[in-house]
Amino acid sequence: YDPEKIRLAANRLRETGIFSTVAVTEAKEVDADGTFDIIATVVEAKLRRIGAGASISTTEGVSLEGFWIHRNLMGGGERLRFDAAVTGLGGETDGRDLSLGVRLTRPATLSPDTHASFILAYTSEKEPDYTLTNYTLGLEFEHRFSEQLKGTTGIRYRDSNTNDSFGIRNFRLIEFPTSLTFDGRDSKVQPTKGYFASISADPFYDMDRNVSGARMFVDGRAYKNIGADFVLAARVQLGSVVGPELAEIAPDHLFYSGGGGTVRGQAYQSLGVDLGGDTKSGGKSFVGFSTEFRFPIRSAVGGVVFADYGYIGRGSDLLSAGEAHAGVGIGVRVETGLGPLRVDIAKPDNKSFDLSNLNFYIGIGQAF
Repeated sequence: YDPEKIRLAANRLRETGIFSTVAVTEAKEVDADGTFDIIATVVEAKLRRIGAGASISTTEGVSLEGFWIHRNLMGGGERLRFDAAVTGLGGETDGRDLSLGVRLTRPATLSPDTHASFILAYTSEKEPDYTLTNYTLGLEFEHRFSEQLKGTTGIRYRDSNTNDSFGIRNFRLIEFPTSLTFDGRDSKVQPTKGYFASISADPFYDMDRNVSGARMFVDGRAYKNIGADFVLAARVQLGSVVGPELAEIAPDHLFYSGGGGTVRGQAYQSLGVDLGGDTKSGGKSFVGFSTEFRFPIRSAVGGVVFADYGYIGRGSDLLSAGEAHAGVGIGVRVETGLGPLRVDIAKPDNKSFDLSNLNFYIGIGQAF
């Protein structure tokens, strides 16, 4: 008899996504043969579910996303999910980005804690410095080592058609994406203490150019409650692409800085590698820092003061020659049933709080 194993078994049932309620209880008496009954009471969730999300900023425009899920597709806990997203509506990103995807996930495939997913996806991106279309076919395995630690690995084939500062090109890539994620936060939507860390490595082989390399990325976050709902939050992001020369790497494998996910206040993907003649590309390395001081204003309303920093390097070495920029700002958080409604106002660090220098960001959930 091990109460921890019973608790983990109940969590496995919940993570299948099949049940809306899982309750595991113990019998009141020991059986005559000395065994002890464990009773699992479950309520099946609805077989189908839809969801949607949205965000808006003055630089990146409106982003809309939605999904449709069919649970327990073949009676073994399989989950079929369709995703669609469109971004860049009315923004300054030079076009609309579109993504469509389907994922079929089978739980407990190699072990009770290992899920397998078959993935088929299409993306079309129109960014300030490049356009591309991606067709992706993949197989992924996700294993949960503990409640806080999980890992993924897999293989995928990606066919990309791109047009950027290096011309019109095609990439046929075999990739082996692998990641580890540790989530020790007290809440995923409104963290006040704890740590989050994600490490990913994406080795790839380019069949058209007979070159290989890897894209690596680290995302670390820390939260400290200093009392009375005052929270200090910090984030560091590190990225590097090793292997091919800059002109031999698919543009969406390179790094840019600027915008809601990196440096608020700076124009979207405004920082890259200067190629001369008013052209630029992404860099082979990236360093990003973000800090926030979150504080209460009144019931269900909070404020935030933040600063972001981003650095893009021409080479794989994080200390290679490159350029940096920063942004600062303030924001408001309003509690909703879906998480905090986020409204941020930011500007470049070297400009005044003039209206022409301000960028606005609206979304659901904390910035990080």
